[in-house]
Amino acid sequence: MTGFAVVIAVAAAAWPLLPRRYESTASVIMRPTDEEGRFDRGQSLRQPLDESAIQSEMDLMGSPAIAATVIARHQLAIDPEFGRDPNNWKTTLSHWARENIPLFSGAAETPATSNTELRQTLQKHLNISRDRRSYTVKLGYWSSDPVKAAAMTETLLSAYLEDQSARKRRLTEKFSDGLTERVESLRAKQGNSERAVSQFMAASDLVDSATQTSLENQLSALGREAAEARTRYINATTRTELQKNMVIDGASEVRSSSFEPSAKESNAVEATRSVAWLRDNRLVVQSPGLPANPEAEAKGWAAKEAVLRRAMKAIREELASRRQAELKLEQLRQEAATDKSVLDAALTRLKEQAVRTATLGPDVEILAHPEAPIRPIFPDPLLAIIGTFFAACLAGAAMIWRPLSIKARHILAAH
Repeated sequence: MTGFAVVIAVAAAAWPLLPRRYESTASVIMRPTDEEGRFDRGQSLRQPLDESAIQSEMDLMGSPAIAATVIARHQLAIDPEFGRDPNNWKTTLSHWARENIPLFSGAAETPATSNTELRQTLQKHLNISRDRRSYTVKLGYWSSDPVKAAAMTETLLSAYLEDQSARKRRLTEKFSDGLTERVESLRAKQGNSERAVSQFMAASDLVDSATQTSLENQLSALGREAAEARTRYINATTRTELQKNMVIDGASEVRSSSFEPSAKESNAVEATRSVAWLRDNRLVVQSPGLPANPEAEAKGWAAKEAVLRRAMKAIREELASRRQAELKLEQLRQEAATDKSVLDAALTRLKEQAVRTATLGPDVEILAHPEAPIRPIFPDPLLAIIGTFFAACLAGAAMIWRPLSIKARHILAAH
């Protein structure tokens, strides 16, 4: 019983001296990374969990940048729990010895804790856990002071939210700058397309729509004149042939108004048929106002018809050229319309991006802010009682076992 009592007494005396560890935690809910799920809770619940994104966010919670913010805000470099306190008794005694004792005057001053050591120590105090497979993540620090643990956890939470907002802002600004550059490029392209349409219309003379009508009227008039010239050419050619082949009473002139064939001459049958054809088609073989040489007249009409045909060909070529120009103009207009529609879509997207930037916030919903813990997580009273009782039993058994073993040896030696 003595050993049992000693262990219990020692444990009771040591219990108040054991260092306490208080842990403060904050709970946050990660929003989905999809655009629709960020603003629609029902949509976010239907989305599959993005494991990689949440794990990346958990890694960012312990990043050096956030740790540096916590270290600077709470001055952990001079905190005895994390760094070296310049006012503790060891530092004060070392400084006094270097100043007053010649033997220690050349001793090097104890170096301050580096930022790397501070971050490593702070990382050991950090606790980040995830509640099953949900979006809920718990983060916080533990410390010997419950108030300090809650303050450090609050700083961790705010630093993480600020860091996430800054990252999103940088990405959004970069995306907005890209959209702005694209809009400027599309606006320049659309302006070039509009200028190309205007310049092509001016160069191809498609601005004046009356030119097309004038050319068509000219072509129609030239066609009528060419047809008339062709008719007169045929008339003159026919009269020339008649003068060469027809002999009517030895006369050299044929009058269409009083032309009648002579039945006395049997060798003029063919000529009579030609004259009948002329009469049926109302062709004038010769009139007092016509030149006496129908062959020259035929050549004149043929030349006039050739000139008219060439003029008609030139107009047709110009009309064909204008038609090709109209097709080209239609193509340019379609390209300009396409550029304008693309520009309008880019402007709409830029406006939506501006609204999204104005309402930018972290993709985290704070479920619970950190609070100062009431009970420490270490040491655990229940485990301490169980351990103390087990150790006391072992100590008592050991103290009882030794006398019994000595007595047993004496009995065995007596026999």
